[in-house]
Amino acid sequence: MSRRKKSLKKWVLGILAVVFLAGAVFIVPTVWFKPWSIRHFYARVFIEFIWQQPMMLSQLRIFEPLGLDFHNDDLDDVSVESQRERADWLSQQRRVLLSYHTDDMNSSERLSREVLAWFLKDIEDSNRFMFHNYPLNQLDGHQIRLPDFMTQIHQITDGSGAEDYVERISKFKPYLDQVLEGLELREREGFIPPRFVIAHVLRGMKDFVAPEPSKHLLYVHLQDKLADLGDLNAQEKTGLQASLAAELEAGVYPAYQMLIDYLTKLDKKATNDDGVWKFPGGAEYYRWCLRHNTTTLMTPAEVHALGLAQVARIQHQMKEILDVAGYESEDLGVAMVELRQEARFLYPNTDQGRKQILADFQQQIDEISAGISPLFRKGANSPVKVEAVPEFKQDTASGGYYVPPPMDGSKPGVFYVNLRDLKEMPRF
Repeated sequence: MSRRKKSLKKWVLGILAVVFLAGAVFIVPTVWFKPWSIRHFYARVFIEFIWQQPMMLSQLRIFEPLGLDFHNDDLDDVSVESQRERADWLSQQRRVLLSYHTDDMNSSERLSREVLAWFLKDIEDSNRFMFHNYPLNQLDGHQIRLPDFMTQIHQITDGSGAEDYVERISKFKPYLDQVLEGLELREREGFIPPRFVIAHVLRGMKDFVAPEPSKHLLYVHLQDKLADLGDLNAQEKTGLQASLAAELEAGVYPAYQMLIDYLTKLDKKATNDDGVWKFPGGAEYYRWCLRHNTTTLMTPAEVHALGLAQVARIQHQMKEILDVAGYESEDLGVAMVELRQEARFLYPNTDQGRKQILADFQQQIDEISAGISPLFRKGANSPVKVEAVPEFKQDTASGGYYVPPPMDGSKPGVFYVNLRDLKEMPRF
């Protein structure tokens, strides 16, 4: 080899060595230690945080445009061990964040640091109350969250999505086994829901497993989606439906029955006390809930006093309006009950009445969306669709609730309206 070629080879190898060293200097701390840049730290925290949660990944849909759907056949790990590990990890990230000095940051960078620090501190403060909640409840418990996720977030746009749908539902049993583990821990520690919560959850879960598999909402959802898929033949579609029916019968139904049996026994220990004051450390937990949900530094007593003052103000205004309209307003409660019973203020309790209330809600949401759009530089990329609460949840669900869409706008957000009893559903 000539001296010139040797020199060129040495030069190339030197450049590669420098590039490798520079990459190592950047990558090693970014991945394993404290990143050089706080921006890289933000990216690492975000990636690690969502990487642990395949269900969140499915909602964010940041990998699907790249052709990556490795997470779409899995559910989150909700075990007690996983929750504790995640809490410890977030506490570690807060310590790293606070080690970045703000001297060289601009105002935007300092604000970003401050916001993330508050968020991580809030989570760290909540760690001692990690099991002060009710994983099964009538509003957004795991028993509701799972089917809502499968029908509203999980995408079935091709055969792969349909296969992932069946695979995910096959994991309901291990997921709910982990939920049960957390329930039993809470029971031992004295965190038992009041009877009315247990009653609502039991009723909802019993309704959920009442239909035969081929009539179940998870089965019907897949059946409807398969009808629109062109990359599967009839035999493949039939096979997926049969697999899902088998999973429902052998996995999902027994898993829900397991929780039904547990809550039936737990009901014997439950009381009618429905405040968190009954918990060990309940007063501290209440104070944390107040700060977490409002960011206020007001005490519970101060917030209560503010609430009483606002109720008095609003009731005074209501009485003035009722007096002008010719209603007796001395007893406001009686007056409002009588108003709600007037036929002119109620939707008819018929199929047409149900269609009308959904249409009215949709019209109002569309009007609001159009009205607020000019106020924001970047608006929501998903519309809101109004639908009726599924029948199996009507007896225990609230009057209405919202399920957010996937973040890429591929599906609308859904506002569910409970049409359980239109005799009590006033026009507005």
